[in-house]
Amino acid sequence: MPKVLVTDKEGLIQKGGEGVELEHGPFYTPRTLTADTAITHPGHYRLSGAAAITVTMPDPAAVPGGVFTFLTVAHSTAHDLTGSRSGKTEFASQNPMDGHGGALALSASTGASVSLMSNGDKYMTMFQSGTLTFSGLAQATN
Repeated sequence: MPKVLVTDKEGLIQKGGEGVELEHGPFYTPRTLTADTAITHPGHYRLSGAAAITVTMPDPAAVPGGVFTFLTVAHSTAHDLTGSRSGKTEFASQNPMDGHGGALALSASTGASVSLMSNGDKYMTMFQSGTLTFSGLAQATN
């Protein structure tokens, strides 16, 4: 199978070898959310609303390895991320002492953000700014 190289100037180039090589990493076009919504794909989401926005995440098994980034750009209230599987741990911190739960709230401050990666079973926090609050399950159930 030939190697595929992707460049800004020449687009797709087929060469000898194997695999895919990107001149630059993939980037997501930011999507602004202004009301409650269910999302289905990884991406970069900007939360902007006078009222709290609830984002329902896809089942982590449907997007293994998927990276989701959320950034608060309007800060009058905290915004919530919720899971799509009732009664299951959907979110967990890399540090078990920080918590886990079926929902995750971003603090009500401009610039509060979180990056999550699906491990196929739940969403793990990768990076954060501001305060994250896990809720929805007793801490001893995970």
